[in-house]
Amino acid sequence: MQNVLDYVLEEQRSMKEFPFSEVDSLVLSELAYMHIGNVPQKVSIKDLFRTEEFASYFEGFDPSVNNRLLLAWCAASPRYRNLQVLDHESHFDEKEETQFSATTFLLPDHSLFIAYRGTDNSFVGWKEDFNMAFLFPVPSQEQGLRYLEKIAGSWKGKITLGGHSKGGNTAQYAASFAGKTIQERIQAVYSHDGPGFTENIFASEGYLAVADKMHKTVPQSSLIGMLLEHHGPYTAVESCQNDGIMQHDPFSWRVEQSHFVPMEMQGQSIALNKGLYKWLCSLDEEKRKKFVDSLYHLLVGTGAPTMIGALSPAYAKKRRELLRAMDDETRRFMTRTIALMVKYALPSLLVLHPRQLQKNDGSSTLMA
Repeated sequence: MQNVLDYVLEEQRSMKEFPFSEVDSLVLSELAYMHIGNVPQKVSIKDLFRTEEFASYFEGFDPSVNNRLLLAWCAASPRYRNLQVLDHESHFDEKEETQFSATTFLLPDHSLFIAYRGTDNSFVGWKEDFNMAFLFPVPSQEQGLRYLEKIAGSWKGKITLGGHSKGGNTAQYAASFAGKTIQERIQAVYSHDGPGFTENIFASEGYLAVADKMHKTVPQSSLIGMLLEHHGPYTAVESCQNDGIMQHDPFSWRVEQSHFVPMEMQGQSIALNKGLYKWLCSLDEEKRKKFVDSLYHLLVGTGAPTMIGALSPAYAKKRRELLRAMDDETRRFMTRTIALMVKYALPSLLVLHPRQLQKNDGSSTLMA
């Protein structure tokens, strides 16, 4: 199965010979995950390939060779190696619960591609994602808009925006809330499995002004990209992974030539996301915030080095201990809220992972 790495390796034509594609947008969105704050503000991709910088570039990444291969092959590729990297910006603030980063790429036709970084492995990055359940806009969305305005004011030409995960959501937000003059310069907006918005955003004047420029891709069993998604067009793509959460990895998406391979969205995924959306709507803003804050502090309390680690089975026992140690009021609230989530989501979850979600007596083990 071909994926985005195969595309970078095999597509030898320059962007002058073969136009910018949706797969190109994912390539640059993945490069935006690199920490390149210590490099010059204008440098080519090929000049970024310095192995002595790898430790800083990929700090905070889960151990994976894919991102390193992506940089190496882009640096060698006639399609990518001469693209200029401009105005990298990064903000991380634990107190404000914000994790934001964006990088601009100057394309051969003198247009710009703004790539917003998705959620990293930090607790703060994930907490900001959780905050989307009750807070709008979150800081990274506002910073994404300011970054677009800054780039549009400093550089001429057409603009394309994109990002993976939270980065895709940030790209859509920035395009929707930009001024009319900037919106007219926007060619396309690519959200690769980025969370959606509530219904009022899709109905807003700003979103509707650029709606025909929005391109959203989600894997066939998307979980992340369908969160908060009430409606809106998207294309489901084939993934080599079976589990929905693992399909969030864009290196698992199948690519043929310059396009993702389309795949019908799986019914279980649609049902699950509808259930989770109903659960979210059943909570008022105050209860959403309380649940998010309580869950976050519970996960931080596990002592895991990353949020992914805190959610893993390895810390299940510690999570249960912390839940039992909560004060009575918070513990009862958490238990009731989780039970409500199970009520809405369990029918789909049982279809997806029946052995993992049921004990022999049929009781839920969701917190395990």
